[in-house]
Amino acid sequence: SFEQNDPAWVKQGTVSVQDAISLKTTDGQKLVVFSGADGANNGVISQSVPTIPNQKYRLQFDMGIYASSSKTQSVQLTVRDDVGGAAGQVLLSPPAASLNLVNTTGIPVTNWQILSYEFTAISASTTIRYADASTETASVDLLLDDVRLEAVTNSAPVAANDGAIGAPFLAVAAGSVASAP
Repeated sequence: SFEQNDPAWVKQGTVSVQDAISLKTTDGQKLVVFSGADGANNGVISQSVPTIPNQKYRLQFDMGIYASSSKTQSVQLTVRDDVGGAAGQVLLSPPAASLNLVNTTGIPVTNWQILSYEFTAISASTTIRYADASTETASVDLLLDDVRLEAVTNSAPVAANDGAIGAPFLAVAAGSVASAP
């Protein structure tokens, strides 16, 4: 959420944190708007966050579109290690995510989708960067809300020979999930 208009979020180009006066948010009353008021699709918002080396993280966020006709918007996510500054190692850079809005009413509406990605940190600081990758700007805005980052534990199945059956068959340890070899 962007409730505090946190100055740790660095904004470049046509991007702003706005109150949800006519826009529907997914969390709280503020959200990020890219290319607002038919501005250029050059907005970028980023933040460096503390991370633990070799820790796996799940990054989730809500991507939205606001338009009065059928449109498409796209966001490019990049997660980069902060060692070496802007030249740090890219930890995650999936293809740009797109969201289509089918609207024939002429009345502006908002549509949201939740996106989720995982990466492993390699240092004590990691930058999360969102860039407007849309090709349309007239009467359409790209939205971002409820960015959340959480450490995840390894959920790989653990197999153990329980002694009741012969090798190569293994029993699955409690709390794990495994498939047959």
